[in-house]
Amino acid sequence: MQRLIAIFLFIISFFFGGNIDKANVWPEKEISEGATSAEFVFENKTGYRLEIDVSIDAIQRKAIENDGEWVDVPFVQHINEGITQYKLYPNEKTTLHVVFADPKTMEDVPLVSGDYQIKVSYKTSGYTNNQTGTATIGFTVAPFVWQ
Repeated sequence: MQRLIAIFLFIISFFFGGNIDKANVWPEKEISEGATSAEFVFENKTGYRLEIDVSIDAIQRKAIENDGEWVDVPFVQHINEGITQYKLYPNEKTTLHVVFADPKTMEDVPLVSGDYQIKVSYKTSGYTNNQTGTATIGFTVAPFVWQ
């Protein structure tokens, strides 16, 4: 009976997937002022299998000098690691490697302390129709502390 229920639930999952707009993203460790790179953990909480092209669309800093508006921070994203056979299954995690640098010259752009947000996009595969989703997650860059 349990096997029959499991097969039924598996078949149903192809027609009623999870919420494609759900994903968790967070810095792997605390990011301090002056950092020129960081790693972000991306956890698939969508209920769908995702293709390998999980990508960072933007990283922005809340600018105190411009009435708190968000300004773009230049970055370069590196290839995702930890995705099995180019797929990221529900509840699996991968690491997004980011270098804060001018994409044209590759010169480092050290971060200043403050509030930031990261915008990530992703898409499903292997189901009746492909869907896309996005996530915007806030994080803080800590002031540099002399030790």
